[in-house]
Amino acid sequence: VVNTALSPTIRMLLGSDLADPASCATALQEAARPGGYWGHDLSSISEHYFGSKLYANMLLLGAACQLGRLPFALEKPEAAISRSVSADDRAINLAAFHAGRALVVHPEAFQLPNKIYTYASLLSEKKRYLEQSYGRKIAEAYRVLVEEAVLELEGDDAMHRDFALRAYDLVHYEGLPLAQRYADVVLTVAAKDRREWKWEATQAVIRSVFKVMAIKDEVYVAHLLTSPEKRERDRARYHIDEADGDRLRYRHLNRPEFTVLGKSFRWDMVTRDWQLQVMKRLKFLRRLLPAWHQTEKDFRDWYLSLAAHFDAADEKTYSLWVKILSCPDNVRGYREIRAPKMDDARRQVRGWINDLAFSATTHARDRLSVFCLGTRRSKERQP
Repeated sequence: VVNTALSPTIRMLLGSDLADPASCATALQEAARPGGYWGHDLSSISEHYFGSKLYANMLLLGAACQLGRLPFALEKPEAAISRSVSADDRAINLAAFHAGRALVVHPEAFQLPNKIYTYASLLSEKKRYLEQSYGRKIAEAYRVLVEEAVLELEGDDAMHRDFALRAYDLVHYEGLPLAQRYADVVLTVAAKDRREWKWEATQAVIRSVFKVMAIKDEVYVAHLLTSPEKRERDRARYHIDEADGDRLRYRHLNRPEFTVLGKSFRWDMVTRDWQLQVMKRLKFLRRLLPAWHQTEKDFRDWYLSLAAHFDAADEKTYSLWVKILSCPDNVRGYREIRAPKMDDARRQVRGWINDLAFSATTHARDRLSVFCLGTRRSKERQP
């Protein structure tokens, strides 16, 4: 009897370990006798119905009891909870215990709210947010940019939604010109892609180009921590009713780093909202400090050059290109962890490009050879 919610370890939070709850659940199902496995995201249910994930274990105990997996009668855990839990928390713990029992019998009664976005609804919402932040002119320009790009993409609703969302985030990051550059790269790849291959290369570029462009510097992190969308999610998550006097106060633990005249300065600090509101408006620092986040900038430029060489003639070369264009997927985590992952991505791509060269035409082989040479020289120039 399993709570399927992921409880990340420190290494997962740092980005050095990956986790796949679905594969863990599959392993448990295969190890248990037929019909002997029961799993549910009890942490989310606990948070939604009881305001905290702390009661997930009581839900788990109730589910195990209802399933008949515990070697004692119902009255025993009820009595144990009443004796071991303080009077102030007794009622909510018993309620969580019985909710776990009810979940086994009537799982349909515990549907969590899940806002489903279509492309059209997302575009409308993001346009409204941009209008609130930057005015009607910027919001309308964003809408036109996305709608014109979607006409060329000719993908499904999910692809159009993913593109619109990332273009929106890039408007926040550095304005409409960056969002337009993003659209240009995506459409260049899409023009060489094919419907029969399910647009996998285009979808990889929609994800990856955004990821390498939206470098998480201190300016962008400040925006993410104070965005209206985050505040709406937090109010829903913690059941905040401001009309009833509820308030949320934030204290963020940050470790900013700046590179000035070749020297890096890093320190720990607790930031408040007003400080982050100031920081997110200092986008000029990206031009004033050219060496700031240089490693990520080099990786971005390398990947954009890579995407410009996309050219698949058959399914074999196409599958290799999808791997190449997806290489930033595993580049995540804190600064010290991201850097070696960028090096790993470059090494993997060099291997895939060598595989491509065996099946490419003479002209394409020459282009790939020049590109491989360029990536090696770029790597050699790095300290």
